[in-house]
Amino acid sequence: MGNNKSSNKQPVAHHPSITEVQRLIDNQNAINNEKVIKALEKLPKFNLKTQDFGSFVNEFNNVLNAKLEVKTAKRVVSSRMRSAVSADKFLKN
Repeated sequence: MGNNKSSNKQPVAHHPSITEVQRLIDNQNAINNEKVIKALEKLPKFNLKTQDFGSFVNEFNNVLNAKLEVKTAKRVVSSRMRSAVSADKFLKN
């Protein structure tokens, strides 16, 4: 009878290659760049000769964060609605 040691081996974890990691980083950077571009497009025209850079940065951050706040609010409402439905089902049983 032969020993079948291959059946006792654990599966080998897949380690991403440098190329795969770089591709993921590039994709995330592209997504982030797109968010920045959209936020910049929503800003009114800005003139550094007449306005200070700090107010530009504040306005830019407000536009960029407003989108994140809306997404967060939608997640919170959705989560609370699911919780309410679950509680309602629990109380009916």
